[in-house]
Amino acid sequence: MPQSVWTDPIFLSADDIALPETSREFLVSRGLPRVMIFEWQNSFEISFSPLQSKLLPYNTSVRWGDFFDHDLDERWTSEFIVGEEEFCNGSASYCLNAKTGYVSRIDCQLSIPQSFVNSSVELFSKSLLVAKEWSDSLRTTRMAPSRDTLTQLADSLECFDPAAFANSDNIWRNLIELMLDELSSLTSVVITDDASYSKPRF
Repeated sequence: MPQSVWTDPIFLSADDIALPETSREFLVSRGLPRVMIFEWQNSFEISFSPLQSKLLPYNTSVRWGDFFDHDLDERWTSEFIVGEEEFCNGSASYCLNAKTGYVSRIDCQLSIPQSFVNSSVELFSKSLLVAKEWSDSLRTTRMAPSRDTLTQLADSLECFDPAAFANSDNIWRNLIELMLDELSSLTSVVITDDASYSKPRF
């Protein structure tokens, strides 16, 4: 029987595409949250609904037109979409590499489209959970985010996945730096898997 730390998890079908064995076993037995919402000045949410059907490589979602990039197209054949992010002016995909098990975020509209997220899907799930628990703690104590609490979050995330934070373009590292930059106007941050917070982001 699959077990999960999430309120409403989504699990991967055991008969899906070939993935690293540890990645496949984790997604089959533990899964990811159906949705993860980051509510603040730069709100976004990630839906993990792609896990409900056959995973597709990221290159199949790109409409290259006149700007076909052979190297990127080839590289992205190994990047399988597990999550879709929506934000105010666009979207991005969270992908699992079928060879390495690494999780990355890809937004083909950016000059540097691919950013490292976590060293494995298990560590990605753990990062999401740590961020959620950090947010829950702030709400329980009715505290606004501060430099100290954001540093604590960064330390927690780096502790179990130092390889992720070693990347200058790491999503978690950049997200915390962005919050620190906006600290003077940052009154609250809600990070939750509660679908009642979900809404159109475009």
